Amino acid sequence: MELLIGRLKAPESPYPDSILAKHEQSLMKELRDMLTSAPNHRDPLLQRRMLPHCLPLMEAISYRMAYDAAVNVHLDQRIIDMFVASIIKMDSAWYAENGLRRSDQSAIEEAAAFNLLPELPSLLEGLDISEYVTAPIVSDGAWSDFIVSLGTTQDSAERDAYNSKIRSRL
Repeated sequence: MELLIGRLKAPESPYPDSILAKHEQSLMKELRDMLTSAPNHRDPLLQRRMLPHCLPLMEAISYRMAYDAAVNVHLDQRIIDMFVASIIKMDSAWYAENGLRRSDQSAIEEAAAFNLLPELPSLLEGLDISEYVTAPIVSDGAWSDFIVSLGTTQDSAERDAYNSKIRSRL
């Protein structure tokens, strides 16, 4: 409510023509229009009507700000495109109502994934995320070690033979 009545203000976007900035501004306008139809901002009926829209508005502001920051630091455009495609999916109806047909939304996502996928391993390496990734499936060796560490109901001779077979594949 504080944003809508002007007591607080989200940082301005340096990219007001971006699709995420337009989404944010549209949601703000929609809620401000709803606000002007009420006797005051504390009206219980207004608050009940607006409450379901508060989280989507905060998310739209956050996504737009994340986009702005990514562009400002020159993050790889393929990552930015994938981010935008994933955000579009979160409010597909709004984007469709504002000229981005579902088929266009799918094409944007497909192109972003197609362009990003071949470079994903090197981009992830550049982010230095290895210490944060703990899933054993990230490498053949880690997966084999995980499989070997699992308990079994086999006797020890069978288990040792199986583990030896697994290790020999590496």
